[in-house]
Amino acid sequence: MVCGLHTAIEKVHKEELQMANSKHTKRALLASILSVVLCCAMLIGSTFAWFTDSVTSGKNIIQAGNLDISATYQDVDMDKGTVSYTIPGFDRVPDGTVNFSADTTDINESNAIISENLWEPGAVGAKLITVKNDGNLAAKIKLSFAVEDGGLQNALWFDFVQVKDGAVAGTFIEREMSTLTAVANAVELPLASKGEVSFILLYGMKEEAGNEYRGKSFSADVAILAAQDTVEEDSFDDQYDKDAEYPVYVATAEELKDALANAEDGDTIALTKDIELTNPVNTLNKNITLDAKGNTLSGVPMHITGNDVTVKNAVFDNAKNGQESCVYIHNVGKYVFEGCEFKNTKWDGIQMTGKIAGSELIVNNCTFSNAEQRYIHVEAIVDDKPAINTDVKVTITNNKFGENPNNDAIGLYYILTDGITAYNNTFAAEEPTIYICSSSTSPSISQEDAIKMFTAKQ
Repeated sequence: MVCGLHTAIEKVHKEELQMANSKHTKRALLASILSVVLCCAMLIGSTFAWFTDSVTSGKNIIQAGNLDISATYQDVDMDKGTVSYTIPGFDRVPDGTVNFSADTTDINESNAIISENLWEPGAVGAKLITVKNDGNLAAKIKLSFAVEDGGLQNALWFDFVQVKDGAVAGTFIEREMSTLTAVANAVELPLASKGEVSFILLYGMKEEAGNEYRGKSFSADVAILAAQDTVEEDSFDDQYDKDAEYPVYVATAEELKDALANAEDGDTIALTKDIELTNPVNTLNKNITLDAKGNTLSGVPMHITGNDVTVKNAVFDNAKNGQESCVYIHNVGKYVFEGCEFKNTKWDGIQMTGKIAGSELIVNNCTFSNAEQRYIHVEAIVDDKPAINTDVKVTITNNKFGENPNNDAIGLYYILTDGITAYNNTFAAEEPTIYICSSSTSPSISQEDAIKMFTAKQ
């Protein structure tokens, strides 16, 4: 989607640019600016406020609340726009008045807010962004940017101005694009249930931008984050959700490394782009949730050494370094994989082995394909020797397993069948190998019974 500058805005600068920057205006400067992906994130936190059902006893009802955040944007339309705002201090247009189209466009992961091409010095753009809270819980929102500078950042400026009661609140300040992340992180806006908040994003290229910026680029992924605000009260006060935090969004391996280093138990780290894992960025050593948002994790395998880790919506692809699995789990703890995809691995999809007595593995709604060994491999060790474990729990539900060269789908070793929950799984192979043994290398149950267990409908 190309969001061109309106002719009226271009005319405002035409004469000035011809006089002051004639040697620049003929140069086509590529500005891939703010290619924005929205992830309206609703952080659950550690309260009971996000039940999705109701509990009834007679006429007594406990109804769970919910956050439901949506966002739209409106383009500049100086000639026909019916939504007008005068922005104090904004001298790029007559009287500082910008007209926006009445048409709105939903913001989502596949719909960039801004994508500018062939920009030149003095170019200006603006978007009217509105965030709505359609849920019944008060929220607090903020913007989180993951920036990639292709050499153009120092030639760009931006500002956010909030709209309140039909008018702009505050004054335009031209800010260096290099401060985008810091400025966004410092702003948090309350958003009442069924309420909305609007702000104008202004951006442009400096008129004095020189030839050194030819062919350069800049991009920034943005997430509009929402967490529950301290407004609703429980039986005691309105502070039960005061510790609700925002996810930390990352776009590169280096940002993931920093996020993991600074993470605290219970935090959520979310990806905005595919990331190639390298050592030591591939180790999840904190009790966190990693939400890949459908992005791909490739490179070296991931090692999980925390004790309470959830991985959601991740695509694990082509783990490197010879015969390697996509994910290794080494410690005692609870590990959840939800909505993930594992493919093109040289060994196992998920390998959970070692001294794991007391551990729990949950794999739900995942897809497995093209593994050269097993898709899921769990093997318990006691005192450095294989031994039956009565307290290892494995839940494998609602997954899709493709074919692999060895026809090895699942191997669960030294685990009681009583500790296994499995249903609603599908297999591409007519007779997939599902190997379950309790106290020896001999199967505890037959292949036929294992297949029935894993494909049973619930």
